[in-house]
Amino acid sequence: MLYDNRELHYFEGSSMENIQRKGRIRMATATALLRKKPDDRKDFSFCIKVPGRDWVLDPGGLAQFQEWEAKLKPEKTIA
Repeated sequence: MLYDNRELHYFEGSSMENIQRKGRIRMATATALLRKKPDDRKDFSFCIKVPGRDWVLDPGGLAQFQEWEAKLKPEKTIA
């Protein structure tokens, strides 16, 4: 779940009754969002780089990746 403060929270649980927040990714500190295999037509996993950690996520398909990318792209990229 992406909040207005640009924090992406992730959860664990099999139903709404037992869902628990596991952690968060502070997108305001992200330096890059890159596809792991940009030329692959089946693997749309991508990496969010934040200081001290790289997060690898798999959206499942191209349309989902494009939606995630549009919403999560870092405000400024550091080379």
